[in-house]
Amino acid sequence: MAWRSPLFHLQIQCWSDNGDKNEDVYLYTNPLKSAVGTGIQLGVVVNGQDFDDISQGSKWHIPGWMVSCPGGGTSSECKANHSSFYTIGYYVKVRKKGSASGTYQGSDTFAVFQLDGVGGLNVNGNYRFQITGLKKIRFIGCSANINVTPTIIDFGNILLPDTTSPDQFKDKKDFSITVSRSCNDPFNLTALYTTTAETDGDKVRFNGMYLKIFDKTRNGYVNFSDMFQLVDFANLTNVLSVTLPFSVELYFDGSVLTPGEYSPTVTVSVFYN
Repeated sequence: MAWRSPLFHLQIQCWSDNGDKNEDVYLYTNPLKSAVGTGIQLGVVVNGQDFDDISQGSKWHIPGWMVSCPGGGTSSECKANHSSFYTIGYYVKVRKKGSASGTYQGSDTFAVFQLDGVGGLNVNGNYRFQITGLKKIRFIGCSANINVTPTIIDFGNILLPDTTSPDQFKDKKDFSITVSRSCNDPFNLTALYTTTAETDGDKVRFNGMYLKIFDKTRNGYVNFSDMFQLVDFANLTNVLSVTLPFSVELYFDGSVLTPGEYSPTVTVSVFYN
């Protein structure tokens, strides 16, 4: 994957314009059936549903979302009295495809998806999400390599105290991420920390404890699932490698601790920007 957008969260208000008929809500990818230009593949992830390639368009029934207007009425009456609210989370992703060079030659704007009813696109319009700025895409003969040192952080055996207090600091270990590039072309790299463990903002929780990652370059903690700028090579002329210092901190959270072996895994994904 060459690029992905931040994760967007949006609450949608939906109502019936078809009297008292119940109707499920559907998501239509590439609703305008637009052609994707040479060199890229566009995709979108909506509420965990992965549409990896939307060039051909698709129709997806959104589970648990239906609109109705008992007793019928006008569209404005149904909106005022029987609106249905639903929250979606989504992000767009771009993959490089083939061996294109130069700049992107497709349309600058692309309609990614539209929410609508079972019968297809409503002529009166519905919520449609589109992206712009595709013509800013450049194809360069360059790559970035990422090296995390160490790849495994071992806190060793931890003696369990009789009692713990919330947010009680236990230990800290340092690690670094070295980013190198194979050319002098200007580009930025963004990154994203993810984990399969339970997260709460900047915390990874497990067994009465939690981990936090501290970014020493920016002097702040990293929020999991939030994009952040890793390296701005666009402003680093003739610099081919950068090492970024981090630390991982271990805390007790004040709840009951259970003896055992625990190995939460954190993944860092890097994207071009």
